Amino acid sequence: MVTIGRNTQQFKIQAGIKLLGVPYKGSAPAVTDLLGNRVSMMFTVVPPTLGHIKAGKLNIIGVASKSRLAIFPEVPTISESGLPGFESSIWYGLVAPAGTPDAIVAQLQSTVAAVLREPKVAENFRQQGIDPVGDSPNSFAATISQDVKTYAALIKAANISAE
Repeated sequence: MVTIGRNTQQFKIQAGIKLLGVPYKGSAPAVTDLLGNRVSMMFTVVPPTLGHIKAGKLNIIGVASKSRLAIFPEVPTISESGLPGFESSIWYGLVAPAGTPDAIVAQLQSTVAAVLREPKVAENFRQQGIDPVGDSPNSFAATISQDVKTYAALIKAANISAE
């Protein structure tokens, strides 16, 4: 089986299966190869595949997040589907240079969080398979820290090295 995406190693290790990971420079060429049956599956965020899923050209098998997506409530998580504990979410965040005054960071965070809570904005994100959060700076820092630990362990377990 051939797969693409950053979650390939995690999936391969947790499932105890063999997969050939194929690196791509972006999701557009990866989706093209998936549609052309040049790869068997991929892990990706929803937006680049949403139109193809809705058109019936791609099947969404499972979601890697902790919980089901509002846009696809019928699609189980990979953990629910038989790989307990499998979870990998993509996040986007706003960062500022070190030393930015706390008052400015707080203002930026509260403004962005307020925008993400706007009903039209939040619904637009959800319709793309994205769950808007708007965490505090400390919570976001904890997310980054946890991901660094998770991926460091994965890199070691998969024996990945930089070339």
